[in-house]
Amino acid sequence: MSTGRLRHPLRAWLIMVVLSSAWQAAAHDGEVMVQTYCAACHSLTLVYSQSGNKQFWRNTIDLMRAKHNLGPIPPAFETSIIDYLAKRAVERPIVRRALLEPAFLPEAR
Repeated sequence: MSTGRLRHPLRAWLIMVVLSSAWQAAAHDGEVMVQTYCAACHSLTLVYSQSGNKQFWRNTIDLMRAKHNLGPIPPAFETSIIDYLAKRAVERPIVRRALLEPAFLPEAR
């Protein structure tokens, strides 16, 4: 029996294992999960305009389930979403525009 014939199935198996591991790692990436689950109903601009800690995001997901028929999210994916959004709020704080000058407010006209 030739060793060349044995290497080919082993190589194919190894490639499948590596690709499977890469897919699983990507599946738990919080940003991918936000794009998958949150962007199904919301624009990402709306999602990213909010900021809060892990409890804020957990409460938000619970609210979406209770009031807006959010479908099931696997627990590992939900944790990834919450961790990502809470971390993103710290790393990328929301920058808001300056307040309008009084002359530009509706009451001033």
